[in-house]
Amino acid sequence: MADKLIPGSPITWDIVQADLQKSLKTKAVFGKNRQAKALSANGFLSDVALVTFDWTEERDRLPERALIKITSQAKIEKLIQDVPGYAPIDGHCKAANDNELIFYELANSRWKFSEHLKLPKFYGGGRFGESGVEAGYLALEFFDDVTGLQFYHNAKDSTVREMLDQLVLVNGYSLCHPEEFSDFNNDFCKTLMLAFSTEEVIKSTIGHAQEKYPELQDGLTILKSQAKHFKTWEGYQERLLEACPKRMFAHGDMYLANFLWKKHGANDFEMLAIIDWAQCRYGNPLEDLARMLPMVVSAEVYNEKKDEYLTYYYEQMKEYCAPVTLPWASLEEFIEQYERVFVYMATVFGPCFLNLAPTLFGGIKDENDKLTGPPCFLAKVKNMVEEAVRLIEKYM
Repeated sequence: MADKLIPGSPITWDIVQADLQKSLKTKAVFGKNRQAKALSANGFLSDVALVTFDWTEERDRLPERALIKITSQAKIEKLIQDVPGYAPIDGHCKAANDNELIFYELANSRWKFSEHLKLPKFYGGGRFGESGVEAGYLALEFFDDVTGLQFYHNAKDSTVREMLDQLVLVNGYSLCHPEEFSDFNNDFCKTLMLAFSTEEVIKSTIGHAQEKYPELQDGLTILKSQAKHFKTWEGYQERLLEACPKRMFAHGDMYLANFLWKKHGANDFEMLAIIDWAQCRYGNPLEDLARMLPMVVSAEVYNEKKDEYLTYYYEQMKEYCAPVTLPWASLEEFIEQYERVFVYMATVFGPCFLNLAPTLFGGIKDENDKLTGPPCFLAKVKNMVEEAVRLIEKYM
């Protein structure tokens, strides 16, 4: 039997060695002291391992270690089992792995993002099924002393602004250089929608959430009325184009958990890298903003500072992109379009988060987080639903 990288994964040492020899342009092989340790990384679609290569040659040039992210069908089946309302979609895992792999390949060749964009070093990877196994993987830079932040944590003000700065670097660059992104394939986003956000699926997930959270019955019923925007992929894209007439590149999954952080003190975290680009797309950056802002700060802070954060992003984008004009004629128009997209995001992810809560809480290990995490998370999601209801009454 082929020598597996980690137990339960179809990816072997031989597969990784052959791929990295190509991407790193070397004939060196892994030595007898190679090691792989499975890590707990809370990935819904992937397993993660810390790998020490023990190269036989060129040790001064080749990476000593890497984080190997393995995407397999087993992980998505577990997610679908844990979260009611979803159904398996053929090709979902392949699309997720390959979309992220293509991102890193292009970010290290065609696209000239700012040196200030915090990306991990990319060593190579394999497309799903390419080596005859039902999995794909990425080999990325490993960081020591990383602290994980989750949906149930809150970022301080300066951290939120730093996250917005990173979005500006990605969104702004693509707005100024559309020719570099026009052929980016958004098929994965379409695949994702078929799995998680069709009209039928949204109504089903909202129904399950109403059973668990009867206090949100009325608000979720109003949200259900917005499922009509998701009848077709093409129709939803038209709604997004109305909110942002110029397409931009977006991360697609901009949450605290998809950053690597180093802790220096109480609520003092240094941003090391943005990870998990599997959902990246060339489309509407407001999707990122409307998913990120209500989930990275407390419900109270979001209600108090939402317009302040949006103003900061808008002004930073104007400065970065000048003389290229933004898709919105004014700050007021930008905030209105954000609020319209917020309704779409709350319709999809509000009930999703409510149904996901037991799975998320089950993975909490820190004793303090066990006490503070669940109420913090649920307050954010409930506020998202309530804010969406207010905006539906305002706009829809």
